[in-house]
Amino acid sequence: NGIPERFNRTLADMISMYTEPDGKDWDLHLPYVVFAYRTSPHSSTNASPYLMNHGREAQQMDGIESARDTGHNLNEIVRKIKEAEDNARKIIEKEKQEQERKYSP
Repeated sequence: NGIPERFNRTLADMISMYTEPDGKDWDLHLPYVVFAYRTSPHSSTNASPYLMNHGREAQQMDGIESARDTGHNLNEIVRKIKEAEDNARKIIEKEKQEQERKYSP
């Protein structure tokens, strides 16, 4: 499965942009790099992994917020997650059709 390898390569590339040449401080940058990855829209879905999992974009990096803490209604969060999933499915299907059009004989 190439997905973990692709993620690892992306993560290593991102960390290398911020570490010292000896690479010994990579662990200090890891939380920030992972946060950046999780909150960046992906080309295949046009949504961030955070949005796809939580139904809203991340507000800050530190601390864990619950629906009650942020004032969000749980039903609203579930609705947004479903909406993000539906949008992602549409985009993926459109991309699939485009790939088939381009590469099918």
